[in-house]
Amino acid sequence: MPVTLLTDTILQPSSDGSLVASLPMPTRLPYDCANRTTMVQFDGCGGVSRYAIVGFGPVLEPDSSYVGVSINGTAWPWNATKKLSMFGRRQRVATESDSFSIICDSFLDETTALVYQEYTLRNGQPGETVFGLDFGFLDHESVRGQVDPGRGSCPVVASDTPLSLREREGPGYHLSLRLSLPAGSSGRIRLVYHPEPAGESRSDEELLAGFDAALADAKRHDAFLRERMKGSDALERAMHASALNCAISSYKDINGFKGFFAGVNYQWPPRTYYRDGYFTALPLLAHRPDLVREELLTLALGIDEAGRCPSAVIDASHVFWEDHSDSPAFFVMLLHDYVAATGDIGVLREAPQGSSLAGLALRCVDGMRDRADASGLMYRESWDRHDWADNVYRDGYVTYTEVLYYRALVCAGRIARVAARDDPGVPGAPGYAEEAERVRLAINQHLWVDSLGWYVDYTGGARTEDHLAIDTVLAVLFGVADHDRSRRLLDAMERHLETRSNGEQPFGDWGTMCCYPLYRFPDHLVEKSSRPYSYHNGSDWPYWSSLYAFAKGTMGLDPAYPLRRWFAWSLATGWATPVEYYSPAVGKGSSLQAWSSVAAFAIDFADATGFPYQLQTEGEEPHP
Repeated sequence: MPVTLLTDTILQPSSDGSLVASLPMPTRLPYDCANRTTMVQFDGCGGVSRYAIVGFGPVLEPDSSYVGVSINGTAWPWNATKKLSMFGRRQRVATESDSFSIICDSFLDETTALVYQEYTLRNGQPGETVFGLDFGFLDHESVRGQVDPGRGSCPVVASDTPLSLREREGPGYHLSLRLSLPAGSSGRIRLVYHPEPAGESRSDEELLAGFDAALADAKRHDAFLRERMKGSDALERAMHASALNCAISSYKDINGFKGFFAGVNYQWPPRTYYRDGYFTALPLLAHRPDLVREELLTLALGIDEAGRCPSAVIDASHVFWEDHSDSPAFFVMLLHDYVAATGDIGVLREAPQGSSLAGLALRCVDGMRDRADASGLMYRESWDRHDWADNVYRDGYVTYTEVLYYRALVCAGRIARVAARDDPGVPGAPGYAEEAERVRLAINQHLWVDSLGWYVDYTGGARTEDHLAIDTVLAVLFGVADHDRSRRLLDAMERHLETRSNGEQPFGDWGTMCCYPLYRFPDHLVEKSSRPYSYHNGSDWPYWSSLYAFAKGTMGLDPAYPLRRWFAWSLATGWATPVEYYSPAVGKGSSLQAWSSVAAFAIDFADATGFPYQLQTEGEEPHP
């Protein structure tokens, strides 16, 4: 059955990939945008509700902005309808009343920390009309005392129309401007938000001089997304464009940091995660592999002498949450997939911390081998939550971790063979293929339960959690499961995780759960996952849903439900960018969440019969 939009959806996908809505004037509809330096949220009413700069901090207090519009001193009718359109790094708000029309375009360019707004006005009334704009916000404490106090009436907004400060009280700015339009004429107002440190500020004229170039840059980004856009219908095309925009927008390049941010809720400290980086890279390998290369060089900085990796890297001297069990595998896999996708063998010799990337990848795998026990599997001690499910203690043998270990061994063997051709000092895949096969057999021996028809979540420690977890779908993607077990696992996920088929969960048809039944041991859960249907405990994670959809497609099964349902639910709810996770019980997590962009990968490779990035080496048989 095709997955379509709900009848009462707030947002609709347009044929050109944009998301559109018709709403009453007072209704806010947030749209998160980001570029290489800045993360901003436009509120759907002409306001800038959030504004932060990487490495600097918030510029405005969140949700403190307001906008009031008037015609000849009388408020714009609040019962008027507005039309919103969102695409790339732009949000447009358009409305018309009594022969007067207003269009407000808010956008970012690719690189600067400036926020641009343009009001386009058309006076169709018989006489001269005065358009009024009264707006304001609270500046954040991080900018107080840092912006130039002599920058004019408002040190964070430049305008091409005279702008007056009605009042400045503490952190609050209350601003006004007026523009008179003769009958039948059009007009324009341009604003630039610009929190520039004292001593470095530019005049309004200098800031506004770059407006046209910034707008052209935003339009080029739009054109790029539309040129690459794929999908079977308007919903999928809009999802593809939204996901690809999300991945590109997550890339940051400021003060020496180059890499992918996880999402709008993961800005401080500035950091890039190994696992988020890997899944964000999957769609970008086909569209912007140059960004993936920079991500690899940054992640390399976090690898220690024993091959251990943190959850995330801040810079060459600082890491975030040390020693995560899945991070080394994701580094190895990302390096392998990048070389397989691009043929850029030279990256293997790059040495951002004195050791080549090839050598670091082998160090990571050897470190994982050191953690394996006599079974061949990596054993995790009690009270370990150092993987993607970082609100859940998973000990003993964890299927997710073991499959990543297997895949890392396969990838390391291929990397070593390729690197050894150019560098005799690199060992030519010392036993990696044999060890990988041993691990694959051990996973199927210790973690598959035939009576259930799936791999358990974790076992072998103090307890066994034998529910069905969506992260075990990696066993299908990376060839750990044979054809029969792959089909049985995917069939089980369709019955139990797709909520349209699971009548035991209480919320009806809303998405694909990340596990079911929910976790049985409360003392193994912390923070957000301690709540039912929250976070790792039964919510829908669009990146896992998309990977599961891709796996179904490779096996000839219908991927539509897990691929499309989360996006249709988001549009119905008014979530305009890919979210981190959600459920009817708790709402959503972060917005503009980078790894949720893996949906674009699933659409790009909808016809694939296996995982697409496979580095074939001389003398090696093709591998799943």
